[in-house]
Amino acid sequence: MTTLTERKLKLALDESRLLIVGTKVLFGFQFHAIFQEMFASIPDVSRWIHGSGLVLPMVSLCLLIAPSLHHQIEFCGESRVGAIRTATWFAGASLLPFTLGLGAASFVSLERVFGPTASAMFSLALY
Repeated sequence: MTTLTERKLKLALDESRLLIVGTKVLFGFQFHAIFQEMFASIPDVSRWIHGSGLVLPMVSLCLLIAPSLHHQIEFCGESRVGAIRTATWFAGASLLPFTLGLGAASFVSLERVFGPTASAMFSLALY
């Protein structure tokens, strides 16, 4: 029978793994956009925003991978309350770069259709 700490840690690490998949999907779509024909025709500012928006999901991905590594290195794979706290903190910290990257992606994709003002307002509404 597993203890409450073991179940909570397993749940926290499993949830981090699920968030990793979502972050990789966002990163893949943003990375794919660079190779599209119309990418060369967007303004330089939008390319810079897209570039920074491409880095942000990678930062989020690193923050989501860190809890399982920390669990193995710091606690030698044992279930401890500190590992749960660490996993929770890293998952929460990964939300900021993920949200900023999502906003950057939405700005660049909507700018051509709705213009810079409307797309900026929509992107800011995501935050």
